[in-house]
Amino acid sequence: MEPGTSGTRLADVAVESAANYGVFVADGAGSATVERVVVTSSRGVALGAQGTAELTLSDVELRGPVTRDNQLSFGVNPQPATAPTHGLVLVEVASAQLTNVTATGFAMFGALLVESATTWTGGGAPRNMGNGLMVHDGTAHLEGLDFSGTFGDYLLMPAYGAVFAADAVVDTVDLTVSDGANFGLLNDHAAVTHDGLKANHNVHAAVWVQNCPSIRITGAGTEMTSNGLGGVITVDTPNVTLADATISSTTIVRRTYGETGTRDVGAGIELVRAGDGTSLAGVTLRNLNLVDNAQVGIMFQLRGTTAGLALEGEIAVSRDEAGRITHFFGYILDCTLPHEAHEAMASAKRQAEAAARAKSEFL
Repeated sequence: MEPGTSGTRLADVAVESAANYGVFVADGAGSATVERVVVTSSRGVALGAQGTAELTLSDVELRGPVTRDNQLSFGVNPQPATAPTHGLVLVEVASAQLTNVTATGFAMFGALLVESATTWTGGGAPRNMGNGLMVHDGTAHLEGLDFSGTFGDYLLMPAYGAVFAADAVVDTVDLTVSDGANFGLLNDHAAVTHDGLKANHNVHAAVWVQNCPSIRITGAGTEMTSNGLGGVITVDTPNVTLADATISSTTIVRRTYGETGTRDVGAGIELVRAGDGTSLAGVTLRNLNLVDNAQVGIMFQLRGTTAGLALEGEIAVSRDEAGRITHFFGYILDCTLPHEAHEAMASAKRQAEAAARAKSEFL
C-alpha cells in the first residue's frame, strides 16, 4: 500500500502470506487505513509499515502458527526467511492509531514499534514466542491490551510480555501481562507510567525496571500476584512511584551467580542501587498492600550506602482474616551487587540489538 493525500484504504480482506510481508504500507506523506483485515502468515512479517505519515489500523487480526507445543520446530534463533517472526512492525511511523488489533502466534515479536508515535486501544499480542510487544524509542499510549502467555523455552533470549526501551516514553492503562515464561514487563532506559496494571503468574518478576529516568505504577486495580523472583524490581532507577497496588504471593526463585554462588530471591518490591554514582532519590511508596510474599515485603540493595534515598509513604502490614497484624514489612540493606541485575542488563542489550537488526532488515 502507498499512502495517498486523499487516503489509501484496505478493508474486508483475508490475506494468507508465505512472503516477506503479508501487508506492507510504504512511506509517504498521506494516510493509510487497514480495517477488518485478517492476515495469516507462515513466515516473515504479517503487517508492516515504514515512514508512513498517518496510519490507522482497526479490527485487524494477525495470525501466526507458533504455539507452546510446536515452538521447538522454529529453532532457538528464528529468522524471517523461514519462520513467521513478526506480527506487526511499525518503523518511523509519525502517527499510528490502532484499535482492536491482535497479533498471536509469532516467533520473535507479536508487535515491534520502532521510533513511532503509537496509540493502541483494545487487542494486544498474547501467546507469542519471544516478546509480546517491544517499544524501541518513540512514544506509545497503550490501553486495554493483553500481552499474556508469552513463551520461549528454547530461545537464546528470554521471553518478555512487553519491553519498553531505548528512550521510549510509554504510558499504559489497564495492561494485562500474565502467565509469562519469564518476566512480565522489562523497562530499560525508558520513562514509563502504568495505571491499573495486572501482572500475575509470571515465572519471573512481574515488572523489572533498569536505568530508567522514572517509573510510575499506580491506579485502582493494580495487582501483581503469584510471580516468581519479585513483584517489582528496580535497578539504578530514581523517581520511582508505587501506589495503590497489591503485590502478593511472590515465590522464591533460586538464582546462580559467579561460579558456585546461589541466592534466593522473592521480595514483593526490591529497589537496587547497582552502579556507583546512581541515585534512588524520589522513591514514593504509598497505599501498598504487600501480602504473603515469600522473602520480605520490601528489600533495598544499596551497596552499603543510603545516600540519595528519599522514601515516603504508607506501607501496609499483613493481617489475618480477623484483621490482626501478623507481619510488619521491614527492609534489608545489602552491599552485594545482585547477579540478576547483570543478567537482565545483558538481556536488555540483546533485546535492543535484536530490535535494531529487525529495523535494519525491515528498511
